[in-house]
Amino acid sequence: MQKIRDAFINLLKMRNINIEDAAVIARGSSLVNKLKGYEENNNLNKVKNSITYKIASAMAHWQASNVLDKQYALQTYGNVLVDLVYEGKGIRRENIKTPYSYQPMEWRLILKNFLNRLVDSSDFMKNGVEEQTWKDWIKNVLKTEFNLYMSELKEVQITFEKVSARLRSPNKLTETPISKSLLARKASSNSKIKVDTIHGVKGESYKAVLFVSSVSKNSDGGHFEQWLQQGTEANRFAFVACSRPQELLVLAIPKNNKEILDLGFYQDQLEEYYS
Repeated sequence: MQKIRDAFINLLKMRNINIEDAAVIARGSSLVNKLKGYEENNNLNKVKNSITYKIASAMAHWQASNVLDKQYALQTYGNVLVDLVYEGKGIRRENIKTPYSYQPMEWRLILKNFLNRLVDSSDFMKNGVEEQTWKDWIKNVLKTEFNLYMSELKEVQITFEKVSARLRSPNKLTETPISKSLLARKASSNSKIKVDTIHGVKGESYKAVLFVSSVSKNSDGGHFEQWLQQGTEANRFAFVACSRPQELLVLAIPKNNKEILDLGFYQDQLEEYYS
């Protein structure tokens, strides 16, 4: 997926369009992360959907120096915190899930503060220390910090007992030491171009946009054929994405399509824009 993004960057250079005036858009965070250049972490594939794994992974990314890692940390931790403490009730603002009672900047500051506190109090985040088990960290650090968080956050209605019950060790890793190296996915590129979801660019405009289709139709509206289905949510999201650019709109789709060409697009080969 990075090749698609990099080919678009080369096209921008050929058209004398500044990279800061362009964006790459896709539906779904999974495809967005691939376009950003993140490598999949297969070592903990079976447990990556665990709440506590997501929190630990967010911490590892937060400690990295890469801007994309820090953004991933805020997105991941924001999603978890809203799901846990506000029972999923919130709205995605600036690509970060935010409780209704907070403004985006205020919520970002809270996430940054909470992440810093967790990093400072967790032994496995310290260089050379990899003996803290999931069980020990969750019991002695994570639950203690969450108890404090809930007393500081606005309009919390759920009890700490309910939140605490969901803070469990990832499957079969209770007594396993937490390895920071397994938590952080590595970004293979430091590209400066903005890569975001459709939600993340709503209301914004650019000179040029690359709108990327998923390869599979099992993508909840991310495939280009789903974009063309009139009256559907996928069609409405596609309209938002396609109305962002002022000068150039590029669609990256996995196969030729007459309906797309009939809309006024012309077919081009990606390989022509490789470095």
